Amino acid sequence: MCSVTKKPIMQPDKGAMRSAFAPYTRRELVLLGVVLAAGVAARVWAVSRSAVEHFDEGVYASNVYFGDPDYAYPLQRYYAPPLLPALIEAGMIAGLPPNLAAMLPSFLAGCGTIAALWWFGRSWFGPEVGLAAAALVALNDYHITFSATALTDVLLGLWLVLAVDAIGRSLVGERPGVSRPIAPAGDKRGRERERHREADASRSPRGDYRWAIVAGIYTGLAWWTKYNGWLPLAIEAAALPVLWLLLRPPARQLQSWLGCCAITAVVAAAVWSRYYFSLQSHGGYGPIAANHAKYVVGLAGWFQSAARQIGQQYSFGQWQTAAGVVLAFALPTLLQRRAWRDWVWRLVAGLGVAIAGLCLFSVLVVSVGAAIGLLRFLVALHRTPKLDDAWNRRAIGFCLVAAWWSGMLVATPLYHPYPRLALPLMLAAWLGLAINTGDVVIETEQDFYETRLGKFWSGLSLLVVAGMLLVFALFMHRRELPSDRRGVQHIAQQIHASDPASRQRVVYVYGEPALFFQLRAAGEEIVSTVQQVPTAAATLEDKPIPTFLIAGPHAQRDPAFVRQFAAAKERWELVKEFEYRPSAVVWLDLNDPRHTLKETADLDRVRLYRLRP
Repeated sequence: MCSVTKKPIMQPDKGAMRSAFAPYTRRELVLLGVVLAAGVAARVWAVSRSAVEHFDEGVYASNVYFGDPDYAYPLQRYYAPPLLPALIEAGMIAGLPPNLAAMLPSFLAGCGTIAALWWFGRSWFGPEVGLAAAALVALNDYHITFSATALTDVLLGLWLVLAVDAIGRSLVGERPGVSRPIAPAGDKRGRERERHREADASRSPRGDYRWAIVAGIYTGLAWWTKYNGWLPLAIEAAALPVLWLLLRPPARQLQSWLGCCAITAVVAAAVWSRYYFSLQSHGGYGPIAANHAKYVVGLAGWFQSAARQIGQQYSFGQWQTAAGVVLAFALPTLLQRRAWRDWVWRLVAGLGVAIAGLCLFSVLVVSVGAAIGLLRFLVALHRTPKLDDAWNRRAIGFCLVAAWWSGMLVATPLYHPYPRLALPLMLAAWLGLAINTGDVVIETEQDFYETRLGKFWSGLSLLVVAGMLLVFALFMHRRELPSDRRGVQHIAQQIHASDPASRQRVVYVYGEPALFFQLRAAGEEIVSTVQQVPTAAATLEDKPIPTFLIAGPHAQRDPAFVRQFAAAKERWELVKEFEYRPSAVVWLDLNDPRHTLKETADLDRVRLYRLRP
C-alpha cells in the first residue's frame, strides 16, 4: 500500500483582499505622474491669478509689517494659531514677493495633498483607490481655489490626511487568524507548532507606538495651523468603537489600541502646549473659544447651513472638477491587464457615473458617492472571509474613513457656512468616492453583476441616478463667481499711485486687513489699521499731514462703522470710489449664493476718503 504525502492546505485568498502594499508598476507611477502634473499646473495657474484678498488672509500675511509687542496683526490669535503666519513671514524675509510668499504655503500643501491622498488610498484600499482619490483632489476647482490662498485650511487638510494615516498605521497589528498552511489531520507535530504560533501571536503587542508618536506630531502641527487641528484625535476616538464591533479583538489588542490613542493625544497636546501656555498672558484660551462660539449655529441652523454649503460649491468652477471625476473613474481601469468584457464594463460604468457628475457635483453628490462607496466596501468586508492581515488592514482603513466622513458630515453644518470649512469633509468624501473604483468592491460584487438580476438592478440604478441628477441639475441655480483674485491688489496699487503731491500722508484702513497688506506691499509708507473712525488729522513733527481713510466691503457691513461714519461724515470727503468684484473666496463669506453680485455691488465697493482741512 503506497502512502500519499499530504500537502498543507492553504486557505483561499480572494483577489479583492490581496495585500494593500501591491507592487508598484511603471504604469501606475506614470498615471500618478500625469495626475500630479495636471494638479500642479492647475494650481500654478490659480496662483498666477491670485493675491491676498480675504479678510483672514490679510491678518495672516501682515506679520512682517508689525513690531513690538506681538509682531503680528492686532488680535491675530483670535483667527488662528501662528504656524501659517510664521511660514508666510519666513518667505517674505527670504526675499519672495509678498503675495507669492503669502500663497506659497497653501500651494505646496495643496500639491502635497494630491500625493498624500494617493498614498492614503493606496495603502489602505489598493492602487486603484489611491489613483482615483488623487485625480479627484488634483483637478477639483474648490481645492485648487483654496490652494491659491493665504488661508489655513489647505495646510490643515494636509496635516489631517497625514495624521489619520499615521493613526491607522499605529493600530495595525497581525491578527491571530492570519492565513497559514493548515496542518494535515494526522500531523500532530504540525498542529503543535500551530498552537505555539497562535500563543506567540496572542502575547505579541498590537499596534505600533512609533506611528502613534508620528500621528501626535502631525496632529500637533494641525493644531498649530488651526484651532480645530485636534480633529484627528476625534476621528480616532470615533473609529475605535466601530473597529471593535467589526473585529472583536482580544483584550490585549484593545488595550494596545487604547494605548496608541493615548500616546497620540499626549504627544499632540505636548506639541501644542507651548502655544497654549503663551496665550495665558492674553487671558488664556477662554476668550478665543468664546469668540468661536459666536459662529456656531447649532442644530437649529443645521439645515440652512448645509443648504448654503451645497449651493456654494457651484461658485468655484465646474470643468476642471468634471475632468477630475472622469479621470478618477477611467484611470483605475488602466492599471491592470483584463479581459475585454471587463474593460468595457468598467469603462462604461465609470464614464456613466462621470457623465452624470458633469451635471451635478458638489459636497452633496460627493458625500452621497462616499456613502455608497463605504457601504459597498462594508458589504465586501462582510462577504470576504477574514483570512489575513490584508482584511484586518482594510477594516481599519474603512473605520477611519467612515468615522471621518460621517463626523464631518454632521459637524460641518453646525458652524456658520464659510465655504472653506467644508474642506475636511471633502477630503474624507473624496476617499469614500474613490473606494467605488477599487477591486476590493468590484471583484466581490462581480458574481452578482454577472447574473440577470444583477445586470437588471445595476442598469436600473444607473438610469435612476442619472435621471435624478439631470432633474436636479436642471433646477439647480448655479453661479460662477470671478476666479481672478487680484482685485484688492489692483485697488491698492491705484490708491498708492494717487495724490503724488502728498510726499507724506497717513492712510487709515478700517476693517480691511487685505487692503492694509496690499498697500504695504505696494510701497505705501504710513498705513495704520483702525477700529474707530478718526476725527482729527494725523501729525508728523507736530504738523498735520494729509489723512485718508479706506472703507471696503467689511466696513460697509459693520454697524459700528456705519454709526461712527455717520457721526463724522462732515469731516470726510469722498476722493474716489473703486469698483470691486470679489472672488468666490470672499463673496461667499459675506453673501448667500442665492443672491447676485448686482444686489451686493454697492456694499462691495472700496471707497477712499480724505479728511477735510
